Amino acid sequence: MIERISDPDVRIAGLIGCDFFAGAIVEADLSSRTMQVFNPASVQPAVTAGAYAFPIDLTSRRPVIGMRLSDNAYGFPYFSTGEPFFMYLSQRLRENGAVLASDLSTEHLNPTHGTSGFFGTMIESDPVQIAYSNYTGAYGSGNCVLLNQVLIGPYKYQSPPLCFVGSGVFGEDGGEIGNDFLRHFDWTIDYPDGKFVLTPNNLP
Repeated sequence: MIERISDPDVRIAGLIGCDFFAGAIVEADLSSRTMQVFNPASVQPAVTAGAYAFPIDLTSRRPVIGMRLSDNAYGFPYFSTGEPFFMYLSQRLRENGAVLASDLSTEHLNPTHGTSGFFGTMIESDPVQIAYSNYTGAYGSGNCVLLNQVLIGPYKYQSPPLCFVGSGVFGEDGGEIGNDFLRHFDWTIDYPDGKFVLTPNNLP
């Protein structure tokens, strides 16, 4: 099934979904802007020094990983190469105390400089909120926070932004990890073996 978008102002021509990747091994090299598709019967992905093979759950046909949020709490976001943000999680994970952080304010994203006022693009809501919807028609909105640090597999990030969205979008403990994290890696998508290999690249 193909959905076509005929909007001359939309630069993205389309999205390649999980059904395409399901029977292949795909290597995406962001540094050289290339993507290669291999027959899984003849290629075994290499996990080089610094790389990590995330085991993924494909029950929902999306590459879901387990992610430790606090001592006894886990979230289950999926990798989304088409989402530019760092991470979304279900609002329920904040309500039950799995994630503790203060709301972002406009001052975090648009700091003042002396008496010159705010720099950058103003976000009118304070605390900062974001609205989100997905292809199923589910939608919601929630507040954004700035975490002290987050550990995704072996990769540690300091002060990443995280926004919460109602459980109608991501369920009780789901979420989405976007391209603001994934762009720092080259990807090997190995759905036949249930792996998503990330290899650090030199992109800023």
